[in-house]
Amino acid sequence: MRFDIERCLNDAEISYEKISHKYKNQPCTKFALDHCFFDAAHINNDACIFQYENGNIAFKCFHESCKNKTWKDARNYLTEKGIKFEKYWPNKPINNTSIAGKRDISYLSFQEIYDNPVEIEPIVEGFIYKDDSTLIHAPGGVGKSMLAMYLALFLAAFNTNPEEPMDKIFDTFSVSKQRATLFIQAENSKTSMYTRITTMCIGIPALENRLNRLFVLSQYGDTTITGENFSDRAFCQYLVEKIIMIENERDLKIDLLIIDPLISYHGGNENDSVESRKTVDGITWVCSQAKCTPIVIHHGTKDGKNYRGSSAFFDWARSMISLKEEYGISVQDEKKV
Repeated sequence: MRFDIERCLNDAEISYEKISHKYKNQPCTKFALDHCFFDAAHINNDACIFQYENGNIAFKCFHESCKNKTWKDARNYLTEKGIKFEKYWPNKPINNTSIAGKRDISYLSFQEIYDNPVEIEPIVEGFIYKDDSTLIHAPGGVGKSMLAMYLALFLAAFNTNPEEPMDKIFDTFSVSKQRATLFIQAENSKTSMYTRITTMCIGIPALENRLNRLFVLSQYGDTTITGENFSDRAFCQYLVEKIIMIENERDLKIDLLIIDPLISYHGGNENDSVESRKTVDGITWVCSQAKCTPIVIHHGTKDGKNYRGSSAFFDWARSMISLKEEYGISVQDEKKV
């Protein structure tokens, strides 16, 4: 399922020539525009929109004055012309039958793995690593969601300004680069999120100025998604497509997917290992397809000493972070190797 750029251009009454093309050695469809959106004097197909095989979209004008214009700028131009972008995305996710018919499975020898070292990239040094699955657990009310929101805010606002550096979370855990995050959550209303965001950003312009790199899925006018689960492959496929859509529309890469809480997106009894495994495997599949890192919020036992439910959750998580209340909130990292 891809954004229908051709229908979008037609509805906007923009003339173009559609051409099979390669841009930066990648096969794509080139929509050579009659004139540039930003300067009508730029004609003769000098302004183009490219759509790659994976659905990603790029804009390029080959004139110096427009060289910094991106698909985000083009999207804003089309929006001002009255284009509603949600209209050009397919309404229905691919069904289970068509998904089941596709297999993208190959093989590697151990020698090939050994000969191609994998870079271990920290998102938060000593705390969260790229492509690792992280489970944050604690009893209710301790602050799991607040921690996840603060992590996402800090990562979005990362900077190395010597006057106001934001490169160490809690002045302890080093951050190496800026990240964008998508939340899918079921317990925090828009009112609750507004209160938390405004409270966290008070007096910290760096946080306030990077809120456009943080996203939450919404439904029925609120910031909660219910009735879905990660053991449903159709939902997983839909979520991957939604992530790609956000990336295209906002011209950025979603690095983190925060799921809060796990129980709201678990398709069965959390003490059943088989059912629990299907859920975490679904999360793994989504993140491998969308190339993002999962952080999952999960309820702990009442005594605060352990996570709740099946050992499948423990087996799946590469990193487990346990929160406990101790004259406030403290963080204990239980990194598994």
